[in-house]
Amino acid sequence: MLRAEPFFGSTVAGRHSVSERRWAQLLKREIALRFPGGPIAIEAHGKWRDPQRGTLVRELAKIVIVVTTDDVSARERIEAAAAAYKQRFKQKSVGIVTRSVCAAF
Repeated sequence: MLRAEPFFGSTVAGRHSVSERRWAQLLKREIALRFPGGPIAIEAHGKWRDPQRGTLVRELAKIVIVVTTDDVSARERIEAAAAAYKQRFKQKSVGIVTRSVCAAF
């Protein structure tokens, strides 16, 4: 199976954060619909280096854990959820860690 962990930063255009209400809407509409088996969302404190300015940016983040079949469709759904987040909240990137796992439910 595939374990995917997209990292969603919360700062929008360097000015404000994604509200809990808007995050819950995105989780429901863009992630849970694509992965009805149930994603897990974890709050985190993240850092990333802004490549344009070369500065270290600290922000609250959400890490979503999805365990699903390892196929092209699952990887496309993960990318689609990340693309929806980037578009909706004007994000430059969404980090995604994937790995093959042995899992049973």
